[in-house]
Amino acid sequence: MKRQCVNIPTLGLFGVLAALLILQPPVLAQTIYGSVAGSVRDSTNLGIPGADVKVTNLATGLIRETITNDAGFFRITALPGGEYSVAAAMADFETVTHERIVVSVSVETTVDFMLRPAGSMETVEVSAEAVLMETNRSQISKTIDSKRIVELPGRQALNGLALLQPGTAPN
Repeated sequence: MKRQCVNIPTLGLFGVLAALLILQPPVLAQTIYGSVAGSVRDSTNLGIPGADVKVTNLATGLIRETITNDAGFFRITALPGGEYSVAAAMADFETVTHERIVVSVSVETTVDFMLRPAGSMETVEVSAEAVLMETNRSQISKTIDSKRIVELPGRQALNGLALLQPGTAPN
């Protein structure tokens, strides 16, 4: 029968390593990403379902999008750390953007939005010549050309001519 020799220092090293591995506390999963979560609400503090939320990395241009759930909440995960622009939009509401939101690794950053109803975007352009008004005197006058005078019925009487003047009425 042949004997085998075991080197004691080698056995001691393996024993110490095995003990360290067994006694080591569980290592939590580590991630290199952060996330953005929050709510989109209207001016009455009710959640807006179906609102579009867009997150843009200011350094890389990475864009991630989602929509809010029935309660108006959203969450965008797996975002590399950095500065972001976060925007929320919905039809009939003004778009709101939060700039320079810092997303850190293993942290959920909260970004809440309050959307106001959009105003009317109509433009009315009026184009007309203004009537000249005399502001120094309280006199009403009008120039009548000779053609109108000739066309007047009953032109022999000055009565018909006077009725052409603004603010006059027959008696």
